[in-house]
Amino acid sequence: MNSFFATFVVALFLFHQPLNAHLSSGHFLTDSTQSHLTSSSDNEITEAISITSLALEGKIIKAEKKFAKERTFWEVEVISPTGSTVELQVSTEEDKILAIIAEEGPFDYELIVADALKKFSEVRAQAESVSASKVLKWKLVESKSGMQYHFWMFTKGGAAQLKIDAVTGERIMKKSAKKKK
Repeated sequence: MNSFFATFVVALFLFHQPLNAHLSSGHFLTDSTQSHLTSSSDNEITEAISITSLALEGKIIKAEKKFAKERTFWEVEVISPTGSTVELQVSTEEDKILAIIAEEGPFDYELIVADALKKFSEVRAQAESVSASKVLKWKLVESKSGMQYHFWMFTKGGAAQLKIDAVTGERIMKKSAKKKK
């Protein structure tokens, strides 16, 4: 399915227009494309929005299907109650959030991502305490060692990035260079 049709489906969903009414007119679509769009995309976007709504309170303003390597996911943008924009990358195939990215504050909101993860507000406060400055932007990402919060702050020495393990809450330090023999 090309991005035009995915965006079309998203636009109809967000503006609460019945998809079948638009598709039944036959504009641009073959019968097989109509069938595919009404069955899989409706379910996928509904599931992506449902997962997003459970994770973060706010108004969903955009949902777009993305394709990366061997994985497809939905990129969902939310405006939080405090007015900041948060992007969630949601896999409906895996039924989970792959990443959360916020590049503008305020960051005075709570995420409900998974029981095993530390609360966002606590980890953000920890990061601000360590650096003695406010968070400029942050993201929650999956790494080889598990989920991690990444925070960017402006310090006396310039901009700095702080990584915190999302499960344990421990600060992740940079690996030291191996000494040559």
